Amino acid sequence: MNLASNRLQVEAKFKMPNPMEDGGVIKVELDATMKSPEGKTWQVDPIFPEVFEAPASAWGIDEGFAQMLVGMVAALQPQLVLETGTNRGRSTRAIAEGLAFAGNEGSKVVTVDRTDHKILESGAIYEEIAKYVTPVIGHTPKMFAEDPLDSIQGFDFAFLDGDHSPDGILIELDYLETHRAEQCTVVIDNTIDSGWPELKKFFEGYADYPCVNFPTMSGTTIIQMR
Repeated sequence: MNLASNRLQVEAKFKMPNPMEDGGVIKVELDATMKSPEGKTWQVDPIFPEVFEAPASAWGIDEGFAQMLVGMVAALQPQLVLETGTNRGRSTRAIAEGLAFAGNEGSKVVTVDRTDHKILESGAIYEEIAKYVTPVIGHTPKMFAEDPLDSIQGFDFAFLDGDHSPDGILIELDYLETHRAEQCTVVIDNTIDSGWPELKKFFEGYADYPCVNFPTMSGTTIIQMR
């Protein structure tokens, strides 16, 4: 049988770790079929006897939300973005891609996380968008009073996905209040998430600035500071 004349169709089945655990291993099983020009079909195990395993974490945004972030950033064209909760960099990539699409010279996302996942080396942030990304490693709110965050001014967009408590969100919003541009669009994740019911209640009573809640996978609140 001439393999070059056959089309290999692969169906992947993923076994995810517990989404409430940080880390774990994802296992991939592949089912594949090969069809000949005569219309016959054969079942093939394309990775026998191997099993694909890789580090995995369910702590991340969904792909639809990532595309929404790209579009928002591209449409609003911010010059300076704050992100808290970098994790493995999926949302950071989305923000950077939005900045690249807008093409504003010198625009930047400053992204903060207590754990260094080395997003500039891991492949999360590819070479063409790396110039838009400045990772900062450290704990918030302590890092807000330290270099470089203490001296940065002019944030006009923020994605807050680090601290999911009302007290933590208030500290992040207070930081933005004193370090923002004249207007700042703030996107906050997990605001109607069953894992953090106190955050949902907090935003139901929030009245400092105009805000709206969206029923995304984990709930999203958007605040317009002005």
